[in-house]
Amino acid sequence: MNALYRKYRQRSVFRKEDILRDFPQLSADAINKKIEDAKRKSRVIKSVGGRRGIYYVVEPGESYVAAHPDPLLLATNLANGAIICYASALMLLGKSHSSLNIMYISSSSRFRDLTCQGMKYHYVVLPEREIGLETFSHRGTPLIVTTLERTLIDCLGNLKYAGGFEQFYRSYEGVSYINWRTLEKYLKVFSSPLLNARVGLFVELQRERWNIPEVFFARLRRNLPKYPDYFLGRKEKAGKLNANWNLIVAEEVMHIGGRRAKD
Repeated sequence: MNALYRKYRQRSVFRKEDILRDFPQLSADAINKKIEDAKRKSRVIKSVGGRRGIYYVVEPGESYVAAHPDPLLLATNLANGAIICYASALMLLGKSHSSLNIMYISSSSRFRDLTCQGMKYHYVVLPEREIGLETFSHRGTPLIVTTLERTLIDCLGNLKYAGGFEQFYRSYEGVSYINWRTLEKYLKVFSSPLLNARVGLFVELQRERWNIPEVFFARLRRNLPKYPDYFLGRKEKAGKLNANWNLIVAEEVMHIGGRRAKD
């Protein structure tokens, strides 16, 4: 059986740099020959189209032409230090309201967008990359993803990566518990009055279900925007002022949220 297939079958997706590390006894020419043999002769691995040096395993009995890489494993192999975030984190954590055909990835270095098998892999900037992360194993490969609390803050800071407000809201409707102390700790790191206001208003929509105490909201209100700002972003030009959070809130937000936030 092909050596590359044996080595990387469980991981499924791997990079040429992995081969160089795992087969130090082989020359560069020998490694290139193994790759070509595995692709053209044994037909047990394929290259990821549009990405040099990334491969995936083709299982016995699987159509070589139709075979495609596991999206999560491809995402984490696109760049070093890959973090799955924003709406994609909710998908990975099993909380996404509906599936999306885009994967948001932050990494230590920028990469070009890739579209593979109908899924778009898009690089995004993730501020404060060192907080609110968790790691778990998927097919033997560790994946790094933002936590539910961190993802809530990120999406409210950049709703264009949340799949739209309704998708975001419905996803968190499926979350039974949020650690408000952790939310507060992360918000202190960001130190953003606008984020305090957006998170405060959004959590207020879920207040009873998440059993959030008044002290959480009271602390956030100590540092709100000096002037009214927009809950859905400054492209929104209409809405009603929520004086409690100094935010201009579109009618669709209150409709989706069942008008549970105080005016």
